[in-house]
Amino acid sequence: MIGAGGVGSPLITYLSRSGLGNLDIADGDTVSLSNIYRQIMFGESDVGLNKAQVCARNIKQNISIIKVNTHPCLTSIDDYMKLGTFDMIIDCTDNFESMLRSNKYAIATKTRFLAGSCEGEEGQVFYYDYRAPQTLEKHGCLQCFFNKEVPKKEEVNYVLGPVAGIVGCYLAKEVLKLLGDENYQRSSFVSFIFGNAIREFIPQAAGNCQHLPNPAVKPPSFSYGDISRY
Repeated sequence: MIGAGGVGSPLITYLSRSGLGNLDIADGDTVSLSNIYRQIMFGESDVGLNKAQVCARNIKQNISIIKVNTHPCLTSIDDYMKLGTFDMIIDCTDNFESMLRSNKYAIATKTRFLAGSCEGEEGQVFYYDYRAPQTLEKHGCLQCFFNKEVPKKEEVNYVLGPVAGIVGCYLAKEVLKLLGDENYQRSSFVSFIFGNAIREFIPQAAGNCQHLPNPAVKPPSFSYGDISRY
């Protein structure tokens, strides 16, 4: 897991209580007072402490048999590659630059990839199963989906606490299904969580995807901006 904040906190809570043997958490951020209202892993006594380490402490207090490893902030693909391989990679950070790095790491290591984030009262969840080569060929990567240069991280105006919880729980549901069911059929999906509905899409690879062996420049059939019509 990369990111232990608003989305990561409920996800960590449910995963750690589900019977997992090993959980790695990467987050270089420290707890601030403003985090507490929506990041349910933390309290006032944790202000100033590293988020990943606080999560590991809380997990061990409740579930002593789980093995939890913590890692500092991952700022480059080299940082990711040094970690080795995992059964699944989950990005819960609040910026798409981090998600793109995590996605690239999943492609390089042929690993299942999940990501979730939220802003205001809306959230989004992405899934790609890169164990199968046809996933990259058919569904591409996150850069394919956005079909443009992803903007630099900007300050999020606000996040409604329960929405972060909904996204985290949605991720937890999918992770437990993925890890527990060998017949999980879906190789990729994108879910948008609105105030009163969840819309799901199947992403398509862009012809100029940088990860394809022989890219042919052509526009993808769907992009993030298209959701405005729903």
